[in-house]
Amino acid sequence: FLHAVWNFVPNLGGAVFVVSLLFWFVFVSAFLIILIVLVRRKGKIIADHLKDELMIGNLTPYEFTIVTSAFGNLQTYVMPRGATWRKLIRAAGRLALCKWHTARAMRGKKRTFSIEFIAPLREEMQALRAELAQR
Repeated sequence: FLHAVWNFVPNLGGAVFVVSLLFWFVFVSAFLIILIVLVRRKGKIIADHLKDELMIGNLTPYEFTIVTSAFGNLQTYVMPRGATWRKLIRAAGRLALCKWHTARAMRGKKRTFSIEFIAPLREEMQALRAELAQR
């Protein structure tokens, strides 16, 4: 419907089109701001819930930086063993989000299946780190 309205507006005249174009810029800007806020929020959640993994040695500071970077996944496309790095980033992100979900459920005194994924994801991360160290 919105697309049809957008296509029909130029038929109403130049002034209406200019006004609709201004609204379009406002909506696109708002969408981009919301996107940036959500990406930063997710990155903060991941960083907060991986700090303990860094302290116990399951991640090195360099790995932590790559995993928590908004552009870390893009960096891996030019890094040696990029596919393994991408798997490590996905596993670490999933681990952090499982820990976040588990913490939220426990605060609300609810049950969650996320807690069951924490140990396997840690094992997957260790295997991927070993694979990166071998090569």
